[in-house]
Amino acid sequence: MSQSLYRKYRSQTFDELVGQEHITRTLRNAVASGKVAHAYLFCGPRGTGKTSTARLLAKAANCLNEGERPCNECVACVSINEGRALDLIEIDAASRRKVEDITEVIERVNFSPVELRYKVYIIDEVHMLTAHAFNALLKTLEEPPETAIFILATTEVWKVLPTIISRCQRFDFRRISTTEVVRRLETVAHDEGLRVQPQALAAIARLSTGSLRDALGLLDQLTVYGAEEITLEQLQGLLGTVGSERVSQIVDAMIDRDAAAGLARLTDWAQEGMDARQFTQELVEYLRGVMLLKVSGNDQQSGLDLTHEAMEMMRAQAERASLHQLIDITERFSTLDHTLRTGPYGYLPLELALVASTTESAKSQPARQPDAAYSTRPTAPSDARPKQTDDRPTPRIEERPAARPNCTPPRSQRAPRLRLAPRLKATGPMEATPASTSVEQHNGPLTLERVERLWPRVLNSTLLNRSVQALLKGCRPVGFQGNTVVLDFQYEFHKTKIQEPATTAAVEQALGKVLGQAATIRCTFGERQAEAPARAPSAGEQVLADPLVKATISIFNGKITEINGGSRTIEPENDARPAEQDGQDPGGARRGDGRGHGRRRRGDGRDDRSAAAPQRED
Repeated sequence: MSQSLYRKYRSQTFDELVGQEHITRTLRNAVASGKVAHAYLFCGPRGTGKTSTARLLAKAANCLNEGERPCNECVACVSINEGRALDLIEIDAASRRKVEDITEVIERVNFSPVELRYKVYIIDEVHMLTAHAFNALLKTLEEPPETAIFILATTEVWKVLPTIISRCQRFDFRRISTTEVVRRLETVAHDEGLRVQPQALAAIARLSTGSLRDALGLLDQLTVYGAEEITLEQLQGLLGTVGSERVSQIVDAMIDRDAAAGLARLTDWAQEGMDARQFTQELVEYLRGVMLLKVSGNDQQSGLDLTHEAMEMMRAQAERASLHQLIDITERFSTLDHTLRTGPYGYLPLELALVASTTESAKSQPARQPDAAYSTRPTAPSDARPKQTDDRPTPRIEERPAARPNCTPPRSQRAPRLRLAPRLKATGPMEATPASTSVEQHNGPLTLERVERLWPRVLNSTLLNRSVQALLKGCRPVGFQGNTVVLDFQYEFHKTKIQEPATTAAVEQALGKVLGQAATIRCTFGERQAEAPARAPSAGEQVLADPLVKATISIFNGKITEINGGSRTIEPENDARPAEQDGQDPGGARRGDGRGHGRRRRGDGRDDRSAAAPQRED
């Protein structure tokens, strides 16, 4: 079995490490001065050299040469290169992530090295460890034995516990530029005796997106294609790509509003086996370059790493298109990847996006309203509402209260009260809202009424995460000053969290998107409560404050069970009546409000309370 190119050409010295000069310089000086740390954290995108650098550091720390290290000639370097060094332990945290696995490492770390100077532990994908495994590693990682070095590598450093990060020297690996990837591919192709077109090498470097391992993997895949020379056409046929020239043709069609030409090219390329997702990724990357050239107007400021021909072609397109048009097209195609990956419609989403980008409606509205797709309440300007053609007045719709019977039945025989719908009143002709209006108009001035009306859409904005949405539910807009909306919070903690710079920027972005214009926020606390008018006492509070009611409750040891209009019903708290009432009306009923409440005396001398009336909602 042949060895893959990315393993065969793994960096063996610090000089061979590509694109990470800021890291190699620090580590080389640390090895030369004897200041190698006990723990390192290598983080960055995939294929940028994290594991290779960890192996280089292990060789350099154990190298027996007194000069440049690693020398790759001493016993320690050769044993590590051949993969037979017992003191170099590589652990895949994706498969050994439990606390039992880390406990085994902790138990063995105290043993002295077998053949090398240091025992080096390389834990790859360390973010996959469980929380218990991280906590078990903390103390050993902070104070390991003098003969042990820990090197942690991860592509998702935000998942690593802060207590782990604080105990390591952190190095961030960067994506490798296209020029450096092409230079490395040329060296590998020369050593392997391969003939590769420069256009194919540039395409491989762009497709690798800064990952040298991915680039070497693509080159390795092309070496078994069977041709004497690797060409750009072979790469496009193997991966389903179309190349920058074809992408440029589609961009020209969208800028010129020529939907027929764009669809014809898509159809031809689809018959050739073009991959829709791969084409969309290339198109978005190309549109990004055109947009950056439009904004900066300078190659150096745009930060693009392209050939001279591609740069000139993109600059010409940037001059022909408007910035709003480029933003609209780029946003439209950048959201297609998920639909193409999960949908069953093939090239249809791609064709719809192309047609939508070339229609006259998009041309007439270069500044696309960002919140048009999120409108949920169709409204229309007041002067645009259709007038009612019928001159007859609209009848007033009211509900008359039912006549109250003179004799109220006992509570056990009463039917449960029904909750009535709110009363409808029509004071003038009924106005109809056009059904075709589905977009809220945002061209008016910024008013408090408008902000309050659109505030629920700000809370449901997709630009805010759930935590920020929960914090904003404890506030409301209470005023504005210029383009600044004043938000009054119910809790000071919510106000403090919203005032964080990142959170404030997200809220202002969502607010500006909903309002259709730039807006800022100012947070206050307690003004709403301070300005709130005094609450009027409720009906229950008024009844309880009545001296007669207080005396009645005290005499009869009762409680208020119902308040209905001006009448009150008082029931005794227990069956025992006050002693002064025992001689009154022994066989009759005692009433609290004249409505048949109370109890009657049975013939056997015992009290018989009537069935309790069901509780009703007022």
